[in-house]
Amino acid sequence: MQRTLGSIELACRGICERYRSENKRYGYGVKRCTSCDAYLEYGGIQCPCCRTHLRAKRKSK
Repeated sequence: MQRTLGSIELACRGICERYRSENKRYGYGVKRCTSCDAYLEYGGIQCPCCRTHLRAKRKSK
């Protein structure tokens, strides 16, 4: 999947597969990359794959 942000191209390169989590709950320390559409067990604030900011909290309803 490829997305663009202005002139910057955001593309999943498959690196996030190493950090993919079966658990989909933010309470367990899992973060979500909206560009790669994946839940990751990763300590950083940016996706290791596409450098998109990871979400650590759910969207408010």
